[in-house]
Amino acid sequence: MSWPVIASGLSLFFCLFAFFYFRAYINRRTSQESALAEIREEINLLILRINETTDKDVTLLEDKEKSLKALLEETEKRLKVYSRELERSAASSRVLPALTDRVPAQDNPAPRQAPAQAAEPRFTRAERQIPPEPKPIGEQIRDLANMGFSSQVIASKLGISITEAELAVALMERSSFKDQD
Repeated sequence: MSWPVIASGLSLFFCLFAFFYFRAYINRRTSQESALAEIREEINLLILRINETTDKDVTLLEDKEKSLKALLEETEKRLKVYSRELERSAASSRVLPALTDRVPAQDNPAPRQAPAQAAEPRFTRAERQIPPEPKPIGEQIRDLANMGFSSQVIASKLGISITEAELAVALMERSSFKDQD
């Protein structure tokens, strides 16, 4: 046998082997089962990615929800303080005219009528009056705030700054909140 015949036989054998191998490979790759397996694998990967993204988004939304709830609670607290301050301001605006009506005018004191009989006075005044001890400023602020005066009125009555009066009232409210809780 000559080498061209052997080469031709080997080439023929190689071609037949390659033909059947690639035919089986193509059938295997284009079969329904392999196509379905590839599609299932891709769908599973897509579902996995969608689940990861959804979990991440849900976590972000829960964080945003918590922060919004905290903001709403803070806003509600501030609104309560604001409404109380409005009520106090309204109360002080109602009380102030009533207080000024009760104080007699210093310019024109009302004339006193002479008593019908001159009786000895029951009490005598001391020669030197003892002034009462002044209350601490904190008690004065608390008393005026409990009577409904606003921070501006408290500051003007006690001769302190409005900021000091507001701070003292806010601290009193804060301590009353803690006592209620």
